[in-house]
Amino acid sequence: DKNILVSLVPKNAEQGLARLILQANKKNYQITGSTVYDKLGNKTTIRFNQIQVNKKISEEQFQLKTPPGVEILDYTQTP
Repeated sequence: DKNILVSLVPKNAEQGLARLILQANKKNYQITGSTVYDKLGNKTTIRFNQIQVNKKISEEQFQLKTPPGVEILDYTQTP
């Protein structure tokens, strides 16, 4: 009763995902969890707790640090 559930389905049926369900707090609409169902019948559920809104995050958190010997494959397209 304290949550809102939103079920999303892909427009393109060729996607590997069957649907995504988002769970939100009814009072403030904060996303508190998600469940993903794939076409093979697998289900992945994630619940968020200790949510902090607008917390400052240092730039250091966004630096990629890979262990020695790890190969990085970059498939992003350059404009």
